[in-house]
Amino acid sequence: MQRFNLTILKQFWAIAKSYWSSDEKWRVRGLLLLVILLSFGYTGLSVLLNNKRGELISALPAHDEARF
Repeated sequence: MQRFNLTILKQFWAIAKSYWSSDEKWRVRGLLLLVILLSFGYTGLSVLLNNKRGELISALPAHDEARF
């Protein structure tokens, strides 16, 4: 089984090319940038909350009130 099919990529690009190079290309690129930034922000916040939750859960069995 072939994992990467180049013809599917060519078909996708044939359809998407007109959208990315249309008169609205700056709006499209801005929306793509917004989606990427929001994804990075969500991932960063998830990592931060996961670390905080890990500290909280580790403090419970250790009976460390100050850390809790």
